[in-house]
Amino acid sequence: MSRKVKYISLELDRDSKEKLQDLVSKVADKKDFCYLRYKGGDVTKKAHLTLLFGLPLSVADDDMRQDFEKAVDELKTLKALRLEIFRLGKAKCSALVLRVENDNLAKWHKYFESKFGLDPSFDDKREFKAHITLAYVKKNFDLKKTVLENLELKVGEIKLKTFESR
Repeated sequence: MSRKVKYISLELDRDSKEKLQDLVSKVADKKDFCYLRYKGGDVTKKAHLTLLFGLPLSVADDDMRQDFEKAVDELKTLKALRLEIFRLGKAKCSALVLRVENDNLAKWHKYFESKFGLDPSFDDKREFKAHITLAYVKKNFDLKKTVLENLELKVGEIKLKTFESR
């Protein structure tokens, strides 16, 4: 059974995606990558930060336009904190992610959630952890300590997108 929800995506600019591709090539080889049914391996070409996941399908772009214009000014720079591995439950893969920060991320996450609410079918109540998924790697992937020297990423735009589970 498929399920659709909307989400708010902070889309990175091209230079930031290239920085992330370089970073992944320094910490992982192709032999480390893992593939799920519909995604896998190095995903930096589609790198983004999901600001809020699980919005109702009734939320439209026009509902967000003014808020996105305000938010993009406050969210245009993301500072890299550290690389982490997120375990994906029963999946054979883990996610290699970059934890990031911006003083306004939590504020805008809470704002959009309170303004639009979450879809009633969306029951995931995990704490918001600002991150960018870089690659899907094998469960036994050994992440070596990597120094992220003043890595800053730029947000090009904010989009409302639709996710359909398969």
